[in-house]
Amino acid sequence: MKDSNLLFNLKVMKRIILLVSILLPQLIWGQSTILKNVNIVDVINERVNYNQTIEVKSGRIIHIHDESYIGKEGDSVVDLSGKYVMPGLIDSHTHIEHSAYWNKELKYNPPREHLLELLNHALLGGVTTIREMACDVRVVGELSRAAQLNLIPSPDIIYPSVFAGPDFFKDPRSIAGALGETAGNTSWFRAIEDDTDIAQVIAEAKGNGSDALKLYALLSQEQINAITKEAINQDMMIWGHAFTHFAKPSEIIT
Repeated sequence: MKDSNLLFNLKVMKRIILLVSILLPQLIWGQSTILKNVNIVDVINERVNYNQTIEVKSGRIIHIHDESYIGKEGDSVVDLSGKYVMPGLIDSHTHIEHSAYWNKELKYNPPREHLLELLNHALLGGVTTIREMACDVRVVGELSRAAQLNLIPSPDIIYPSVFAGPDFFKDPRSIAGALGETAGNTSWFRAIEDDTDIAQVIAEAKGNGSDALKLYALLSQEQINAITKEAINQDMMIWGHAFTHFAKPSEIIT
């Protein structure tokens, strides 16, 4: 009899544990964080909406209520009276690692701790996305992935591979940014010549994690047109300077 009761109790306990395991995530994820009495900077309509209530769930804003909204039972409420909220800023031209600061005396990457401090400072300043314009993707790519996974406090980082004419890669900044490899012959610092397999080098740039191609100096109109066409085909963005030495802006703007 005792064994039967024990077996029955174990079955009941298993069912309770199963039910809790199913419902617990729903109970937790069903809760919201309620930001009360906050002033929202409306950049679309160019005004400030005062004393608003922002509902946040699973790290996302799901609704903006008026000041009368008090939330649901179990929600966490934070009073932000006198505080302001605005959309995240985008820094559209950054160089966060060593190639932008290289000189004959300083031939090194800044310590990772310095880069983390820089990124954290940008985030605390309201910058939620940065567009890196030329870099050693081995350094910036790792930081970008860490930011995506919320392993570090950082804005989102998007970054390019640089395509330019061969002579550009004599520049000491690119040499430093390809340290250990040959500048102009890496997937992120690529020298473009008339016989370059454009589809292949773009695929390699995409493979290193780059979001875009930066077209820099010493490229012809024909080369730029070929790169642009294939970049669109491979779903990559194109960035660059309006002046590329060999091609006039009027020849490459489409």
